[in-house]
Amino acid sequence: APAYGTEADILDFARREQLIVVPLALRRLAVGHLLLQKEPGRSSAFPSVRRPDSSSASGSRRAPLLDGLVKLLATQATTALALLGERERSTGGAAMKDPATSAYSFAYYVDVAGREIDKARRVAGREIDKARRHGRRFTIATIVIEPDAAAAPERPGELAFWRTTPPPPPSTLDTGQVAEHLLRAVRDTDILARVDENEFHLLMPETAGLEAHACHRRMLSRVAGSDKRAGYLPKGLLVGLATFPHDGQSLAQLLRIARLRADATKTSIVHRIPQDRRSIGDIFGLLVRETPAAEGPLAISAPRALDVSVADAALLATSVVRNALRGGAVFILVAHHDGLSLGAQVRTLLGTPREDVVVHTLDLRSSPGCEDIEALCVLAEHGAYALVGRNQGGFVRGIHAADPLLADFLAERLGRAVGLRVFG
Repeated sequence: APAYGTEADILDFARREQLIVVPLALRRLAVGHLLLQKEPGRSSAFPSVRRPDSSSASGSRRAPLLDGLVKLLATQATTALALLGERERSTGGAAMKDPATSAYSFAYYVDVAGREIDKARRVAGREIDKARRHGRRFTIATIVIEPDAAAAPERPGELAFWRTTPPPPPSTLDTGQVAEHLLRAVRDTDILARVDENEFHLLMPETAGLEAHACHRRMLSRVAGSDKRAGYLPKGLLVGLATFPHDGQSLAQLLRIARLRADATKTSIVHRIPQDRRSIGDIFGLLVRETPAAEGPLAISAPRALDVSVADAALLATSVVRNALRGGAVFILVAHHDGLSLGAQVRTLLGTPREDVVVHTLDLRSSPGCEDIEALCVLAEHGAYALVGRNQGGFVRGIHAADPLLADFLAERLGRAVGLRVFG
């Protein structure tokens, strides 16, 4: 049965499955429908139920009794729902569901999120070690929809490059349709709440950072596919994640951090990368060209130019991975080759395998345009990091950024270059 849908969707499902549909209605009040599986030989006193042919005498005698019982239960259910609705209105409480979408109302969401924080806080308050072992964590996502978001503009002086690929189509995101695609991307236990016309909050109980990153990927994939932007990230969909307890100890802190991160994704350099099947060499060249002109230079996720020795790059990779391991589970993709490399340094640091650490060490030298590529992509519970550069004469020249979109994008493309599917 569908977990959600419009009245027409529910009735279509009932017709396909040949279910009995009992309206829950009193006079002019209609609150929904009760769906029942048909019983052989069952008749019905309701006009919305077709009467199967049956010659069974016992079935005929039993049918009026069953009809009367179902009608009584439907009437009682309708009355109870009507009383609850009237009680909610009289006490001034907020409705559980947003009338325009299938998302919860913001007031209901805040109440549930507050209880989840209190629950997690009680566990962490007993003992820090016990809280770490039992792992009561959850993630809040702030989702902002910009219906008229423009595609990344062409840069003067580089028109020859941009003409090699068609420009991404402008975003035409519809808030209601996006909400439905978001609901299909999340789990049944997650709570999507509509805050205002173009903003949603998503509460993901028992969800740590890496699981939240995976959910983020599903949301982007769903919306990009629905918007007929195959191969492009949906420009008008901004998503920021904040995980308890790493990013904050209160709902206000988590929402503030999630909103800041959502705003940061708006200027991600990934939006300037054509998403078709270009080589790693082409992507690297574009990243280097675009980095000096990246918007929001003060943002922590903005890309920075990198020009350091291989030894210093290895020390940088060590620092990043050590910091990521402090939060628990980590995803790492790193380029590895003979001699001094980021991959060799990361493998030495990790030592024995760990269940909570996923590591892909890739030898990219056989891939066209990747002979001298050094790369590191890290997704951790409390952040993300990406580094890509060329090893030229003992120096690594490229870019690095604390950008989750860039880390996801590079990890997927580097894996594809060697025939490895790193996500999903």
